[in-house]
Amino acid sequence: MNRFDLDHPMYVHLIAEPTSFGVPSASVLRKTFPASADLYKSSALEVIETVEYPAAVWSISDETLDAMRRESPHFRLLIEVGTFVGQGVLAISRYFAANKIECPIVTVDTYAGTMLIDVGMHENKLGFIRYFDRHVLGTMFTKQGLGDTTHPVHANGRDFLRKFYYLGMKASHIYLDASHEYLDTYEELKLAWECIEEGGVLCGDDYNWPTVKAAVDRFCFERRLLYTVTRGSTHGDITALQWVIAAKNSGFRHDDHFHEKKAIA
Repeated sequence: MNRFDLDHPMYVHLIAEPTSFGVPSASVLRKTFPASADLYKSSALEVIETVEYPAAVWSISDETLDAMRRESPHFRLLIEVGTFVGQGVLAISRYFAANKIECPIVTVDTYAGTMLIDVGMHENKLGFIRYFDRHVLGTMFTKQGLGDTTHPVHANGRDFLRKFYYLGMKASHIYLDASHEYLDTYEELKLAWECIEEGGVLCGDDYNWPTVKAAVDRFCFERRLLYTVTRGSTHGDITALQWVIAAKNSGFRHDDHFHEKKAIA
């Protein structure tokens, strides 16, 4: 046998491609991606009310959520990669409530920031990671709380998306607002796209950033995908730009013959 004969593989992947995909229920999500124990420690909960929140930060806008809804009106599961201090998920929750949308939200973050975050946060007496944990806790589990609809996952976004994919899970909408570095963003786009169900939407923040713009432009050019740019929130004289990719249709893909054949079959 020719050892390069692709019809007779000589090894087996330890992780096989999923045989089927589906949107998981909230209970399955909580079991599969348990929230970090740090986020629920009673010692952390005790200090929530004393947290001094930072000034408002940029987050997803109603204009962007409207664009997502036009592309894919049926919200079944929304994943936000890059929670930061929780302003985005609060905006999403308010939008859902105003439009009578019932949809679980999974928020994914390491709560460790990036090399771009103000180093002054290191001065927090509970440490850098605890700063984010306390603010996310304060956002989600106090008077502003989001109840059972939101599930925070303590993980690197790319690691989360890989596990999500290989477990055969899909989301109807994914919003990327994590690392804004070029390579990170491009990798997140590729992984997140595989985790979107047919007809679902992938979008994200900060198209103003040259690194994010380059990653989005390259990703959409390679896949012949259309996208729109919307206005995010405004602080001072700066308005964040956000991007929304047209609803996923694998039958029109040109970059991945493996998945294209599966979609057409």
